[in-house]
Amino acid sequence: MKDSRIGKMYKKIFLLCITLVIVALASFLVAELLEMRSLTKLVQDTGISKNAVVKEKSEETLFNMTKGNMEKLVIATAESLDNKLWSLVYCTEELNKEAEKILSHPESYAETEVEEPQYNELPEKVLQYRMPDSTLSYDSESMSTIRKLGNLEEKLDEYFNIGDREFMGFSIVLPNGMCLEMDELSNVKFDDDLNPLPYDPREEPWYKAAAENSEQAMVLSIYNEQYAVPYVGLSMPVYIDGELKAVVAGMMELYDTQEMVDIAATGKTGFSILIGTDNSLNFSSRAERFFIDSESDTGVLRGPWNEDIGELLEKTSDPESGFTSATIDGVDYYVAFARMEFVKGRVLMFIEKSEVEEPSDMLLKEMDAVTAETIDKYGAISMNVIRLLMLVAVLLLTATILAAHKLSKKLTVPINMMTERVHGLTGENFVFELEKAYKTGDEIEILAESFSELSDKMRQYMQELVHATEEKGRYKAELNVAAKIQSDMLPTLFPLFPDRTEFELYASMDAAKEVGGDFYDVFFVDKDRLCIVMADVSGKSVPAALFMVISKTMLKNRAVEGGSPSEILFDVNNALCEGNSECMFVTVWLAIVDLSTGEVREGNAGHEDPVLKRKGGEYELVEYRHGLALGVMSNMEYSDYGYRLEKGDCLFMYTDGVPEATNGEGKRFEISRMLHSLNEHKDETPEGLLKCLRQDVDTFVGGAEQFDDLTMLSIKYNGR
Repeated sequence: MKDSRIGKMYKKIFLLCITLVIVALASFLVAELLEMRSLTKLVQDTGISKNAVVKEKSEETLFNMTKGNMEKLVIATAESLDNKLWSLVYCTEELNKEAEKILSHPESYAETEVEEPQYNELPEKVLQYRMPDSTLSYDSESMSTIRKLGNLEEKLDEYFNIGDREFMGFSIVLPNGMCLEMDELSNVKFDDDLNPLPYDPREEPWYKAAAENSEQAMVLSIYNEQYAVPYVGLSMPVYIDGELKAVVAGMMELYDTQEMVDIAATGKTGFSILIGTDNSLNFSSRAERFFIDSESDTGVLRGPWNEDIGELLEKTSDPESGFTSATIDGVDYYVAFARMEFVKGRVLMFIEKSEVEEPSDMLLKEMDAVTAETIDKYGAISMNVIRLLMLVAVLLLTATILAAHKLSKKLTVPINMMTERVHGLTGENFVFELEKAYKTGDEIEILAESFSELSDKMRQYMQELVHATEEKGRYKAELNVAAKIQSDMLPTLFPLFPDRTEFELYASMDAAKEVGGDFYDVFFVDKDRLCIVMADVSGKSVPAALFMVISKTMLKNRAVEGGSPSEILFDVNNALCEGNSECMFVTVWLAIVDLSTGEVREGNAGHEDPVLKRKGGEYELVEYRHGLALGVMSNMEYSDYGYRLEKGDCLFMYTDGVPEATNGEGKRFEISRMLHSLNEHKDETPEGLLKCLRQDVDTFVGGAEQFDDLTMLSIKYNGR
């Protein structure tokens, strides 16, 4: 009898334990489901809030960065243009003063011999006079004035070659249209029968603008009616006792000036324009005409301006420099502008707002993708919880029917209360407190304590999960923005200089990670010398990318100051060694190519050997002694190495990521395979050569992961 009672008691205890386990499991699953739903809502709400904050901050940062860069660049461009035109301003002003002396006191000067227009088959610098109409006769007083102005021949010859640029010519125009000229264009002033062509300079915009200004203000114009090349003309009036006596003008080729305006552009949509003092659009870095409704006969892009650009010109007419925004023809732009001191013109630099905001939009898309991925994971977990909950519900129903008559009021009350508390748990209030009803001294109390500990652990786990998800999304988005910024710093819009036919060039950089340490650069240090840089920073990812930005900036800034490659490498090395606590270093190959002669001077700071192919030959390594990488040790001496490129010669440069590309078997591509691939495709253009070599590397590597950055550059010298 006693054993029977003990057996029944154990049976009751067993049924009670089974029931409690099922209830606990069901309660946990319900709480888990509620928590997942709460977290899903929390992720959605947090994603919306973060997007608004990120958009505001990123757009503010990008705007400030764009504003600062554009203001610096447009001011530097205006100053550079002023410096290039100083000799034109100086000579025109001096010639104006000399002409005014003669015209004020003609009795003090003797007449000189001034030639009529004489045909010369080859260009030759001569002083001669011209008439608007060769059939008209002019009074002796005008001819006398022209001959007295001929006393300026020696001055004109002196001015003609002053400074570092050669002038196209100088003109002194009388009010009746007679003109005294010195230029090298006597062979283009005659028709097929060698009769002088009539030319009335009074119809030129530079004459009209100067004649209408009694204060002798300078007027910048561009005209090309009688010459085959465009040039800059600067004209000034000579007024004596309120009467116009002559207009003095000087002319200079504008190829260098056009090139500077072309370079003064940023981003993919950026471009610049030069505005003259008479609000003429002298030239633009865009091939098509910009915001102009008509083109004048002289080739100068003039008005009538459309309403949008007219308002912008009025807004930028008074300040020395500044930054503003404008909507022109339905497109929103940021505009930086600066005035030129000597020629009184303005440089305006444009970039579309959509390009500035592009990195911010990309970041928001990445963050939305991370939020959607997190919500999908939570949804999958919730479905699994629902399935388990249904299974537990069936078990709980069965256990409840079997054990209902075995449970006493002492057991059901705390369990019901516990179940109610568990169902009330949410993501915002996931706390299970130990109440007095659970103090039963048996398994009920132990179960309640377990629920309490479990709720604490779940809250901690959910907080860690949310934090980890946010950090992962932020880090990935920041890396993508860094990669976009790094890519935009490299010259990638080929051809880089469409109007320079002396060479063909193409380059590419593929980073092994989101951001890399390799970089290249191509820029002019003056009119004829092209600087080419290929470099590889130690390490990978963000630290290497930051060091790459510093190194690239220092190399370019130092190179444009002038000097040999060894001097440039010496100065940049010392600058990088200062404060280099992380011991970062960069290998650099730097070459300066004189496009007029083909002469190459290069220096190598621990970088790979360049590869040279002579016309009709094969690609071969150019081997010589290298210096130490930059940033390792200060005051290191570097050497220059030189050779001459002939027409048809090709030069190829690369980083160690090419020969060290590794396949799945651990074998490297090696220099020998690289040379073989180059010679297999030696007749390709620079662009075709790089694409063929990259395809050969990819075929060799197969499915293996790219370990290092792959950077290549090829240039073909065409000569002049």
